[in-house]
Amino acid sequence: MVQSIENWSELCGKVRKITVDPHRVGFRRIWLDVERVKPVESFPPAVAFSLGSVVDISVAVDTVNVIGLEAGNDVELQVRSTSTGLFAHPDHVRVTGHPK
Repeated sequence: MVQSIENWSELCGKVRKITVDPHRVGFRRIWLDVERVKPVESFPPAVAFSLGSVVDISVAVDTVNVIGLEAGNDVELQVRSTSTGLFAHPDHVRVTGHPK
């Protein structure tokens, strides 16, 4: 058995696009242009992120709908890395800016 270690990072950037997550019911996939990475206290980093890179993250559809997340938004979100990809914490996703 492989032990999973809880990991989190806070990413800030611009949402490039949002699509239906083809592998997970109840999730959307967002593509994020990474502009800033911050540690989350008491947790090891999710993965090493490169500034300027684009990452795809699964976000619960309820979170997307409640905060009105759309392409072009600037966001801050906490993500964790799993064996099946990156996931956003549903309580730690916020829009910090809207498309101009």
